[in-house]
Amino acid sequence: MIRHILCALTFLAILPAAHAAEKDSRVFEIRVYNSAPGRQADVNKLIATSGVKFMAKHQIEFLGAWVPADAKDERVITLVAHKDKAAAVKNWAAFREDEGWKSELAAASTQGKAVAGFTQLFLTPTDFSPAIKPANVGNRVFELRTYEAAPGKLAGLDSRFRDHTLKLFDKHGMTNIAYFHFAPGEKTTTAEMHKSLAPMGKTASESAVPATETGLVYFITHPSAEAMKANFGKFVADDAWKQARAASERDGSLTAKNGVISLLLKPTDYSPWK
Repeated sequence: MIRHILCALTFLAILPAAHAAEKDSRVFEIRVYNSAPGRQADVNKLIATSGVKFMAKHQIEFLGAWVPADAKDERVITLVAHKDKAAAVKNWAAFREDEGWKSELAAASTQGKAVAGFTQLFLTPTDFSPAIKPANVGNRVFELRTYEAAPGKLAGLDSRFRDHTLKLFDKHGMTNIAYFHFAPGEKTTTAEMHKSLAPMGKTASESAVPATETGLVYFITHPSAEAMKANFGKFVADDAWKQARAASERDGSLTAKNGVISLLLKPTDYSPWK
């Protein structure tokens, strides 16, 4: 009996170490492609037929691709993962110099370049993010939400999400997908974060503060755009949310003025995440 108890205690003692080993150490990258006017379909075709293939060849893990629900917004947004930032730099360099890629890109550009430009945002998972693993569920819309924390209050914002918000989202029909901070050392400013991820025409922050100090970026899903409105209506009316918000904001708001933006997305047909 004593031996069994000791074995059980030993097992429990190693659980924290095992849990720590499960921490997702990957670096994630949101790439926002700006399509040339009228060329969003060509951007999607290029990624689907050539980009995905050469990303796999060069150890770039392709997780998802989306287009904004607003048809006037011709951006294409993808999410990929890398072993670390150094691997990202190395693997993208190999991707760009791959003769097969260059040949297929040239063939797809006979009518001019479909991609007018792109933005890279390097991210790491928060400690409260669900496991980041694509799932083909279908019949749902994705919402990309970006928060600008008030000065010095990103940790407090994290605590509210960790302790309250994720559970309340789940309670009110929203599926938590992935939560990110900006990767350490990234130079992206808060203004650049907003400019990259805000809906068309949305007033964005002008802050030059690094997004590493202010930014929380996350994906959630809803059954539909209509359900999204209903879900958030129930969320903000929930007494548990009102109490959590009041308790967390005794010393002022955790978010900057106009610091919360939402971009509704539809997964592409070639996206692993649907």
